[in-house]
Amino acid sequence: MTPLFWGQAIIAEVYALFLALLAFFVWTVTSRRPPWLVGLALGLAISGHLSALLLIPLALWRVGRTNLVRFGFGVLLGLIPFLFLPWLASSNSPVMWGNPHSHSGWWWLVTARLYQPNILALPLNQWPSRFGDWLGPGVLIPLFAWLGLALAGARYAWRKHNSLPVALLLVALAYTVYAFTYRTDDAVVLLLPAFLLAVSAAGPWLVNKKPSAIWALPLVMLLLATAAARDNQGLDIRTVAEAGLRQIPQRAIVLTPGDPSIAALWYFHHVEGMREDLVFVDENMFQFDWYRTRLSQDNPELAVPVIDDLNSFIKNNNSERAICRISLADFDATACTAARKEAPRG
Repeated sequence: MTPLFWGQAIIAEVYALFLALLAFFVWTVTSRRPPWLVGLALGLAISGHLSALLLIPLALWRVGRTNLVRFGFGVLLGLIPFLFLPWLASSNSPVMWGNPHSHSGWWWLVTARLYQPNILALPLNQWPSRFGDWLGPGVLIPLFAWLGLALAGARYAWRKHNSLPVALLLVALAYTVYAFTYRTDDAVVLLLPAFLLAVSAAGPWLVNKKPSAIWALPLVMLLLATAAARDNQGLDIRTVAEAGLRQIPQRAIVLTPGDPSIAALWYFHHVEGMREDLVFVDENMFQFDWYRTRLSQDNPELAVPVIDDLNSFIKNNNSERAICRISLADFDATACTAARKEAPRG
């Protein structure tokens, strides 16, 4: 267990569920389950994260041409969760993403249109810095170790006329390339499937030829995890949030710079009831029509523009409320502008 896995296991994100669905798919492929079950597992994995589309060649190769109808039926069953999106979005949850009630909004969510421009989009001049950032005991070192073991397992299986470990290794490499060239700061989490697939490719060889390594690997992973935890002493988000929110005046509008801040503040605000008098507005999400619509519905007292105009929003609401900015990336990122009370007319 590396810090990369543990970090996703203890937060509300999609990757832990996706890895469980991916493990289900790998089990159906490696244990020669019926084609419809392979398709079901693939469809569920795709509904968990669209990067599961990289698994399609492996699935098609495994089920064969004669079973495509049953396989396709299973895939359609696995994609059914997408149909539940409008119903799930009908709740009064204060946290919402997208508007699946319209056909265009539903398709925007299902196809992850917002994230498509990031695929294979990391500029070449940023490759060295990314490699340097990831080269450590928590990411690339254990990944390279497992890919090396998977290569050994694939070579052993190939001599035994078993090409499945080779196929698993190729998909693991595809995920590695996909994650490395993905243009976001948190792209490292996209390496998680590569770990799982590499372990699956190396497993049979380790069990049959290197059983002693089975006992040593947990110790090695523990040492790497300990070293990575020592190298990654991050901020105490709760401490930063509490310190920052104490500085904010009553009924202020709090602007946040994106996911890392707004997600944590949503939790403190809506789950723990911290500073319920505040209104949190994310600057990145303000560009979306569905976000501004929901912001207006939840806070009818605010003047929310129909178009993407954050400056207008600040100007129109600053007469009644202080406008503050807070970032949880560091301790000194809270700043407020006091409400400018308009002079009475007459």
